[in-house]
Amino acid sequence: MGILTGDDGLVDAALSEILALPIDQKHQLDPQRHVDYLLTQHHLAQGDGKEALSLAQGAVRAEPSSTSQRNRLASIVMQSGQYKDALALLAGITLADKSGDMNANIKALNIQAGARASDSKGEQESLHKALHEAQRAIMMRPSEMRGWRTLAYVRARMI
Repeated sequence: MGILTGDDGLVDAALSEILALPIDQKHQLDPQRHVDYLLTQHHLAQGDGKEALSLAQGAVRAEPSSTSQRNRLASIVMQSGQYKDALALLAGITLADKSGDMNANIKALNIQAGARASDSKGEQESLHKALHEAQRAIMMRPSEMRGWRTLAYVRARMI
């Protein structure tokens, strides 16, 4: 409510209550981790990338097998230009992930393709691997626009 009305005091009070909760209680009350996402987005909107990164790292430490948490952290890391670190976070996720979360796996492929293409420095082998990842994400869900945008980005980097 405070975010919509611009009431910073209300937002700060809600955030401090959320942050004061023990991590296991927070996970019990929020099994889909929407609070972690909202807190991260709040800090990014405030221009506090370090705090957003810290929250995302904490979420991955609390739940290292969660593909969606790793995706969120990899996206933040990638925004800071650390493409190799983003790739390392997602290494092997789509092949070894047993969670069955296809949405998270598709997002991981798109992040990997974007990071690999951004970090390629014109290396054709790396660009072809990025192209393969982008195409694979599209094959998994052709109706998702993010996959097509990623493919267009990778192809533009190949030129």
